[in-house]
Amino acid sequence: LTWLTSIISSRILNLLQVDPKESVSNDNLNTDELRTLLKEHGDLIPGKSREMLSSILGMEELTVEDIMIPHAEIIGIDITKSIKNAQKIIASSYYSRLPVFKGSIEHIIGMLHLKDSHQFIEALENEVDVKNILLETIFISQSTTLSNQLHQFQKQDMNLGLVVDEYGEIQGLLTMEDIFNEIVGKFGAARADLEKEFIQKNDGSIIADGNSKIRDLNNYIGWDLKEDGSKTINGTIIDHLGQIPQENICIELEGYRIETLNIEDNFISKVKINKKGS
Repeated sequence: LTWLTSIISSRILNLLQVDPKESVSNDNLNTDELRTLLKEHGDLIPGKSREMLSSILGMEELTVEDIMIPHAEIIGIDITKSIKNAQKIIASSYYSRLPVFKGSIEHIIGMLHLKDSHQFIEALENEVDVKNILLETIFISQSTTLSNQLHQFQKQDMNLGLVVDEYGEIQGLLTMEDIFNEIVGKFGAARADLEKEFIQKNDGSIIADGNSKIRDLNNYIGWDLKEDGSKTINGTIIDHLGQIPQENICIELEGYRIETLNIEDNFISKVKINKKGS
């Protein structure tokens, strides 16, 4: 993060018409001081650049758990399934690396780089052990800060890892792209996915999936639902009630009204959220 904060320091000081080379204190500006400068003089910086700088400074406060892909949404190759299934997953992959496992992600074998996919499929067809084709799996603590994890990705020359909790159980997956999206915001296909995930109604309410991240909802809509507890809407509702609710139950959370629309297999699959007063 040092080079990022250095760039930010120079950028802000230049906008304030202070020569960074002549500023003795420039090299000693810490994150809090930079955040204060950005707050007090942010109107001198274009909107999108200001958002990016704020996101970079916030990387020391966010952890891997805040932005990881949840366990239930991890896409990988299960070697117990058909070769056709493996080919389909490889062809549709958004990433250059995919986890390969046996039966479930808990039985991870390694990471497949897509440049080795032809050799990998041939090994499956010939019933040869694929482990030598795969890259080593990187495990990441869910409490690691984003700034530290970005450094580790660069140091290890990796851009993907499995996220584990304090007991070593897999909780999710994190990619370099997830960190960059946190800095610059989601765009293109990722932005289009959010538009499908959070459907805005004429009355100002939002229809969302229960497994949607509260952080994504806040960033996309501009809301301020609390993010310091459960990371998903489903988890937040269950934590508040202390149990799995029935359909069409409404709760109020600090200015927001949340209604459960669908429950599937003890999971809240669809909700409707209103911000009171909007």
